[in-house]
Amino acid sequence: MISRQLICQNTAETSAKLSKILKKIRRSLEEISCLDVDAALISRLIFRMKKVFRRDKLLQSMQKINRCLTSLLEVNLPSTIKELDDCTHENNGPTKEMLQWAMLSLQRYAALLHILIARCTTAVPNLNDKLSSGHHWNIASIVLGVLGRLWVLSCHVRKKSCLWYKQLGRFIPRAHEMEDNYLISSHNFPQDLATWLENLFPPTQQPANSCSSALTESKEAAVKSDDAVEVQNEETKSAMFFNEDLGEVISRESLNDSKKPKQKLMKQIKPFTSSADLLKFIESEKSLRKKDLTAAKTKHLKNKTWNRLYESLTDLLRFTDKKIHLA
Repeated sequence: MISRQLICQNTAETSAKLSKILKKIRRSLEEISCLDVDAALISRLIFRMKKVFRRDKLLQSMQKINRCLTSLLEVNLPSTIKELDDCTHENNGPTKEMLQWAMLSLQRYAALLHILIARCTTAVPNLNDKLSSGHHWNIASIVLGVLGRLWVLSCHVRKKSCLWYKQLGRFIPRAHEMEDNYLISSHNFPQDLATWLENLFPPTQQPANSCSSALTESKEAAVKSDDAVEVQNEETKSAMFFNEDLGEVISRESLNDSKKPKQKLMKQIKPFTSSADLLKFIESEKSLRKKDLTAAKTKHLKNKTWNRLYESLTDLLRFTDKKIHLA
């Protein structure tokens, strides 16, 4: 940081004015520090959108906006203004080369903001198509909110940058010039930065307020759909409450089913009082299953299940007979 005495009659007053302007610029740049947040949010959205949209025009526009924001953060304008403010005290101020570097940084900063506004404007029609068709409308609404805030902030900062550029340009003739001049002799700073931006980057065919127009169009479409639904509901209600007599009354008795539900007749098995009764039942069921399965009481059992039941019951009978003989 090089501080030199200003070339003017009232050096203290000029230094105080320059310091006041620089502090105001630093304060304004600190207030718009949310550009870092928007840049991080857009990079996250691009990461999430890569698998969903692939080669979609919306994704390509978002990538261009992200590159523009990255270049905007690389300018590092707050540190440049801070160095100028640190050099300004009492009768001293920054050199002519330092002020020229600050003006070049402001010029680049405003140009990037101008490009950013144009890219946000071109991305909005793709978002409008997503919202009107309903294709991934939730992602499109988030992106529209981020780009809308970024567009408004960029317009505000671009206007401020043109004002700061004009204010700093007034102090270049009063600054001390060093021997080494890094700018070529034919280089000329534009007098009006806003006019230079419009000539260098002509505006796109779409209006600047396309962000708001997309929202208004989506709102109008939603209102039209709501009106159509209300008309349809009114027609449905009028049809539902039509109570005029259109014919003879039909008795409900004819609608009743005359057929009675079928009842399953289950053959009940009487309880066994002795092992002889159980043995008799087993043998009779065995013979019935061989002759006529429909007459057997265990006809619902499969052969495999019946064989297991037969073996278990015969084993039980043998065990009880042995126990009776032992007793």
